[in-house]
Amino acid sequence: MARPVLASLCWLAAALFTAPASAQAATYTIDPVRTSTTYELGSISSGRFERHTGSIQLDMAAKTGLADVSIEAASVRSGMALIDSILVGTELFNASQYPSIHFLGDQFVFSGETLTDVLGNLTLLGKTLPVVLHVNSFACSRPAAPEPEVCSGNFETTIDRTDYGMDLGVSLGMPKNVHLVVQVEAVRQ
Repeated sequence: MARPVLASLCWLAAALFTAPASAQAATYTIDPVRTSTTYELGSISSGRFERHTGSIQLDMAAKTGLADVSIEAASVRSGMALIDSILVGTELFNASQYPSIHFLGDQFVFSGETLTDVLGNLTLLGKTLPVVLHVNSFACSRPAAPEPEVCSGNFETTIDRTDYGMDLGVSLGMPKNVHLVVQVEAVRQ
């Protein structure tokens, strides 16, 4: 009888000893294939950005994090080549002068154990302004050993594009507000 009890105690001690390590901050790299950002400009225009890079640092125990994500401006796709050329042109994303859209989220907000918002700054057309990404869903899981842990989430926000100097069509009645939905998958390093 002593051996099973001793084995159980050893297993429990090992589990307790390793528990804090799994609760420490971890770094995740954005999966460029499984990450996308879509935009909607009212009912006038919608599309998606197809190329993302970046990383996320996350400490669930401390309820802190840092999201550093870049979107390639020229990767915007509306489904129509003519519209795409206007989108990347000088009157909108000006992708030749500003090739990257950057989000740096440095405040992760939790309600209990649930991530609810990521606060940070969005840099677009060389101008940096605060934004709040609201969390629609977020979870981390390990598919199967030896595969690494994967975190995925769905976030959204609405920005006023004129705040960034993107005024094309506003005087003609086109909407100023752009709704963004960001779907991210990131793999633990």
